Amino acid sequence: MNTIGIIDIGSNTVHCDVFRTDERTIRTIGSKGVVNRLGVHLAGSRTIPAHKITEAVNIIRSLMAYARNKGARTTHVFATSILRKAANRKTFIHKVKAGCGADIDVISTGQECLCVERAARFFIRPTNDRILLVDIGGGSTEFIIFDKNRTYVRKSYAYGLSYVKGRAGAGEVTAVRERARISRFFDAKVRLFAKGVLQYKCKKIIVTSSIAKVMAGAKYGGMVTIADGHRKTISRDNITALQKKVLSKPHTVNIAPAQRELVYIGTYFFHHLLQAFHKKHFYVGPYSVREGYVLESLELGSGI
Repeated sequence: MNTIGIIDIGSNTVHCDVFRTDERTIRTIGSKGVVNRLGVHLAGSRTIPAHKITEAVNIIRSLMAYARNKGARTTHVFATSILRKAANRKTFIHKVKAGCGADIDVISTGQECLCVERAARFFIRPTNDRILLVDIGGGSTEFIIFDKNRTYVRKSYAYGLSYVKGRAGAGEVTAVRERARISRFFDAKVRLFAKGVLQYKCKKIIVTSSIAKVMAGAKYGGMVTIADGHRKTISRDNITALQKKVLSKPHTVNIAPAQRELVYIGTYFFHHLLQAFHKKHFYVGPYSVREGYVLESLELGSGI
């Protein structure tokens, strides 16, 4: 057995998962995320402020210690869209190296798609039915269409939930004007993608995003895990009910305040996603790019 830590520097959260693996299995034995909201700043200046870099260094150092305490022999640190986009990414990478002794692997959009797909293929054993796999993060959104025999589409777009929050500026995302802007934005983006792929007639949609898992946790009273398989779903009615509840009684929503705004923004994306693909619900995938990254590091689940 091998124990490995994976730290994912995202646009909203810096997240660490600790995995125990062998040649055929991968099991999460620890998971911890810290909200840092790095991506909010990139919608305008494309520069991560110095104080946020210092904060990120401290977070990464603490997460590396967390992984060691969980038994990780090695910890890999990677970043996705946040450092692909940041004009001062070299400064960020240098500060992390100096403060934590860690090298950051900035993965490309293509590699991010492959990691998401690798995790899905490893955990769900696809059939002849085509699946639309969706991962919307803070700064980018990945779409993959595949079945057990081939991959039909891999697309990554440079928008995500923190990006949309950053575009809203100082305005409250729940204000009438902002709600309309967010809805129009996602309607246009999802339609653009759907227009070229509806002919594949995907049997179901699986969403692997952290925000979808938080929504499932609020609905079912517990976070989604690998053991859940794909039994947990979010329907159009769930999305509508959550939107109304956030507007009228936000403190009754079973979602941490730090995540509530991004979840609310995400509901508009998911609404337009289901509408564009004529589905009543999506399945919540209990894995992410982190599982794909560790599988790639260990050269497991490579049938893509």
